[in-house]
Amino acid sequence: MAQQSSHIVPAQDGTSDDIGTSQSSYEPDGLFASEENRDEPLMQPNRDRLAHAEAAHASEAQGNRTVDKKKNTGDTEKPQTTLVEMRDLPIIWLIGPYVPSDRPLQPLTTDERKEAYLRQTFLTAGSYVASLFNAGVEQARDVPSAWGGGMQGYGRRFGSLYGQFVIQSTVQAAGNAALGYEPRYDLCKCTGFWPRTRHAIVRNFVTYNRTERELRPQLPLYAGALTAGMMSSLWLPGRRSAWQEGGHSVLSQVGYGSAINVVSEFALDILHKLGMKKK
Repeated sequence: MAQQSSHIVPAQDGTSDDIGTSQSSYEPDGLFASEENRDEPLMQPNRDRLAHAEAAHASEAQGNRTVDKKKNTGDTEKPQTTLVEMRDLPIIWLIGPYVPSDRPLQPLTTDERKEAYLRQTFLTAGSYVASLFNAGVEQARDVPSAWGGGMQGYGRRFGSLYGQFVIQSTVQAAGNAALGYEPRYDLCKCTGFWPRTRHAIVRNFVTYNRTERELRPQLPLYAGALTAGMMSSLWLPGRRSAWQEGGHSVLSQVGYGSAINVVSEFALDILHKLGMKKK
């Protein structure tokens, strides 16, 4: 800053001027350089508050977008999670014990037979689905008519059919263990629709003995069907012939047993495409 001059210089007209106080030499540099700049110190707090408000609004908007994104992600991930859970479900829980086509047959131990029986009888979804379906068929036919309709009649029919299934499975497992027969369904090592269909139907009538190479008639399977049908006459309404009910059960095994084997043979291909595990 230039030093201020304070001496008095006489004027020509007899007056005196204070020429030492020059405006250009006294004005502080950088404080109010112009009218526009003069307003900046007063407006700066308002601008700071405005900038802070804009930043807060932008942060809130970003938070809302994040929440919406999480909601949308949750909506889309829920079915995917369900699909992943389904893919992790072993096939054995859906169709029961079976022998893959790429594995050789091996004789089962006593403990393995017990596990196969428990899985096939109580821990397989297919057994419950079959009983539910057949109960619906009998409900539509009104058989037996004494049980009527509605959920009560349907429940009785389901209980009767599943009870017969448990009896048949128990007798079959005991017979297979005594004779050394293979209790599991073995997938066909062949290819093609008709060869595999023929294999599935044939397996409803024959199975391997303890050598796992020689085929024998499915005597325990049909003995179980006969026993279950005969015992059902004890709880079915009306006077029924045990032998007649047993014969009906055997005929049902011929038809339904073949159909179930065909479904098991080809259902694996569908389940594998969905990514489900083999075990």
